[in-house]
Amino acid sequence: YAFAINPLYCDNPHDLRERQLTFGQTWDVFAKVFAEENERLGILLSKYLGNCLYPLIEHQGYTLYDLWYFLTSQSFRDFVLSKGTYHPEVVEFWHDAYEWMLPRHKKEEPQSLLNRIDAMRRNPYIKHVIGQTTPSIDFVKVMQTQKIVLLRMPPWQDSESKAFIGTLVISQLLKTIFLRAEVA
Repeated sequence: YAFAINPLYCDNPHDLRERQLTFGQTWDVFAKVFAEENERLGILLSKYLGNCLYPLIEHQGYTLYDLWYFLTSQSFRDFVLSKGTYHPEVVEFWHDAYEWMLPRHKKEEPQSLLNRIDAMRRNPYIKHVIGQTTPSIDFVKVMQTQKIVLLRMPPWQDSESKAFIGTLVISQLLKTIFLRAEVA
């Protein structure tokens, strides 16, 4: 495997703009790859994706692969949420709204997000790309040194996997451009 991309990676998770940019870029990847034609995510997919991404971005060291554990393991979720968050409404959602749901609803509601994550987890190529905490491509350095990045995608990959990886790469490049524009 040649590269790793962690869309949850945030150089400074204490900076609101950088945190929001990381959230927005990750959200857009899901919207572009998994949404309907109008690029809008379903109500439940939106609800659970938003309430999972913020804590995982704020506490670095997590990846998209960890979304599965955040949704399915209460002990893992409680551990992440116990570290504190800039979004108390996310903690309230998990500790109040979600905890009071019927067990059947706890299983059914996040299923649309779990289905998408499961598809990524089963694909060894995507699993490797999204399962590492530190990106292997430093787009900031690439832009500063005016280098060219060539990424080889196996021709045997299915079109959805290629679209997902391609969207990840473009989103990370855009994130770098946006952060660079703010510095300039």
